[in-house]
Amino acid sequence: MQWALLAVIVVALFLMSGRYPRLAFSILGVLVVAAIAVILFTEDDASLRKEQIAPTDVSIESVVGQPAYGGGYRLTGRITNGHQSAELKAVMLSIVMQDCVENDCAAVGQADERLNLRVPNGQSRDFSVTVYLGEADISGSIRWSIDVTDTRS
Repeated sequence: MQWALLAVIVVALFLMSGRYPRLAFSILGVLVVAAIAVILFTEDDASLRKEQIAPTDVSIESVVGQPAYGGGYRLTGRITNGHQSAELKAVMLSIVMQDCVENDCAAVGQADERLNLRVPNGQSRDFSVTVYLGEADISGSIRWSIDVTDTRS
């Protein structure tokens, strides 16, 4: 929209410059000075509004893993944004599949996944992600370890 307005102004100034060159260049000068003033004296509101959510403010609960197509696993669960004022837009997850025999667990697969979803502050949302960890020889039961490594607000 701003580009269309700028194009209309440039065309109007170009047409005016044929009959009224001083007026056209005066208007152009005023617009340039105004643009420079706006750029220099306006604070960057985006950086002020953009609060970074710490990974410790995000919790993941009720994770269930089921085999999916092509040797992958479909993980579902619930993600909670514990930050007081910022909306969560994306999280980077470190997902580890563990083979557990009694209380002895060994990691047999690891993947990093980016999960894009909007979670308002203080609220929770269900999520689902498919991970491919390769062929694993499971001798016991599978446990999942999911850690939030990075966030985007």
